[in-house]
Amino acid sequence: QQSLKLGELVCDELVGRAYMSLGKLHFQVDNWDQAADCLSQSVSYYQRGLGFEHVRVALPYHTMAEVLQKQGKLKEAEDQALKALELRRRSFGDMTSAPVRQSKALLEKIRQCRQELLELAASEADKVWAEHRDKNRPLFDGCS
Repeated sequence: QQSLKLGELVCDELVGRAYMSLGKLHFQVDNWDQAADCLSQSVSYYQRGLGFEHVRVALPYHTMAEVLQKQGKLKEAEDQALKALELRRRSFGDMTSAPVRQSKALLEKIRQCRQELLELAASEADKVWAEHRDKNRPLFDGCS
């Protein structure tokens, strides 16, 4: 019985690794949706075979964050990058290990993209508001 359980866990880890490889291949050729599907499967199999807190689960989270960033889904990308960073921090400890630095750099890049988009949106909103104000037309009911 225990031998069977151990075999299932090893199999889950191997399937997780296979999905991870497929996800990376799809990522490299810009097949974002297929990459995301494979990476999600990788997380599931790794978690089942290795546990939710195992450091290997961080790699598909990290790569998923990159995929989501490419798709412009920055909030979701930030969530995945945070998961990767936390798992790697717990496993490697400090901020000097390469995997932790890699996840931290990705997270910072995603946050910078979000900030730039927010600033751009605010600038565009100001332009629209000014245009309507200059024409003495309310933009929304109740606004002047």
